[in-house]
Amino acid sequence: MTKNSLAVLFSNKCFVYSLPQPKKRLEIETGWNDGPLVDMVDGHVLLIATVSKNKGQLQLTWLHDKPITQLIQAHHSNVRVLALSRNGQYVATASVKGTLVRIFETRTGKLLYEFRRGSDPATIYAIQFDLECTRIAVTSDKGTIHVFLLDPKEIENHRNPLITPLSPYLPKYFSSDWSMCAISLPTQAKAMVMLNKSDLFCICTDGCYFHYSYNIHGNYRLESFYNYLEL
Repeated sequence: MTKNSLAVLFSNKCFVYSLPQPKKRLEIETGWNDGPLVDMVDGHVLLIATVSKNKGQLQLTWLHDKPITQLIQAHHSNVRVLALSRNGQYVATASVKGTLVRIFETRTGKLLYEFRRGSDPATIYAIQFDLECTRIAVTSDKGTIHVFLLDPKEIENHRNPLITPLSPYLPKYFSSDWSMCAISLPTQAKAMVMLNKSDLFCICTDGCYFHYSYNIHGNYRLESFYNYLEL
């Protein structure tokens, strides 16, 4: 939901309504939704991100006078999570395998970044951009929040100077871009996050709330904690 629009998701359809007086603006045929797999931003033009009927494929729809659709083949397996940046320029995805997170440019469909969460499969719960589109946070059933850089200069500075020159000759695993900070939570409950360049806020389904400060060197510190179910 945005200030002016509401998306209602069914198993294989997405209905978009205008607000505050609900009026159907668009009906989108989608792939199977068990995420739920939808996100939207309402700027100059409303942008809705869903999955298509093809495995691993995103469907981006801009609501002009007539809908304009962009398809992006994001993964070989089914998409588990998708998220739009607040400016609508980028879309992030993770598949059901949960090892890779990919960032695409919405207008062109170009793959900009591929980040590695880990080598073992995981269930990704959420992906969240910061407001300035310089970071993303990824939560999973591993009880860890991974923070990845989106600024090209920061990414380059964060890469291992010993491995970078050898990356064309190494398996993709060794040349992958990894998180710059991995925060271990004392719970494996499903978690949602918000973040900026120095702080991360996390709320979990077991009632726990965490506020962490972190830096680009990968250090982090718990600033505050509450369990709202025990108050």
